[in-house]
Amino acid sequence: VTVIHKYGTTTIPRDPRRILVIRLEDLTEALDVPVVAANYNSQSYLYEGLKARGAVPISVNDSSKTINYEEVQAAKPDLILLRDSFDQSVYEKLNKIAPTAAFDIRREETALLALSMALGEEEKGETRLRQFYDTVKRDRLQLHRTIGNRKVAFLRIMNREVRLYPYTRNDINRFMYDLLDLKPPAMVLEADASRTNNAISLERLPDLDADYLLVSTGYGASSGESSSIAREKYRKLQQDALWKLIPAVRDNHVHEVNSLIWNAHGIIAKELAMEEIVEVWGN
Repeated sequence: VTVIHKYGTTTIPRDPRRILVIRLEDLTEALDVPVVAANYNSQSYLYEGLKARGAVPISVNDSSKTINYEEVQAAKPDLILLRDSFDQSVYEKLNKIAPTAAFDIRREETALLALSMALGEEEKGETRLRQFYDTVKRDRLQLHRTIGNRKVAFLRIMNREVRLYPYTRNDINRFMYDLLDLKPPAMVLEADASRTNNAISLERLPDLDADYLLVSTGYGASSGESSSIAREKYRKLQQDALWKLIPAVRDNHVHEVNSLIWNAHGIIAKELAMEEIVEVWGN
């Protein structure tokens, strides 16, 4: 199978036995791929599964966007699967160690099918995707029974700012509003017209007409940022009079999400996010 990707073209070796994965672990776990090495740590929501496989951890420096190539070589891979968020030079170095194919995990469903086809497991990929859509349908209906058409927003507390992302240009919003068919507040729709960094001032918080509010106070497992500053910022924000004017805050419909899951990309991450929101607001 030949894969055409961001960095070039890769021919997948027949029946690879030693697969190494970097930032595509969600997809390989969803497809039950027996990997020998992967980029993960104890914070990852995939930690227990990858550890049980005996997958050797591969280090990635998020500041320099580089990979520990000595660890990659030591794993003796015959195929490397890479998220296409690294520089071309990183791909070229990996490709000298073993054939390397890259995938865009931000399009999880497409990437899952593409990866299953590349590995000769297309039927398994289709079955897994149908399972995912069955979960989506079940949880979407459950949320509609409890939330109805009331408006839901996702607010991200970061170390230096608070962000309200636009409707069409954010992966989490597309997940909530397109996949789960939840209703966005007017401010989320208005953000589509903005070309700024989506930071929201405290003075605008009372304009956020959200009946339900999801709050992220951290970063994903692959981020080099510390979440402690963001959490302290959220603690102080909760004491602000302007914060208490948001309808969702007034009605006690605010939930702080697991940022390691909600800021991740992948089928399993989305299933865990749905499980979390249904557990909080679906009963």
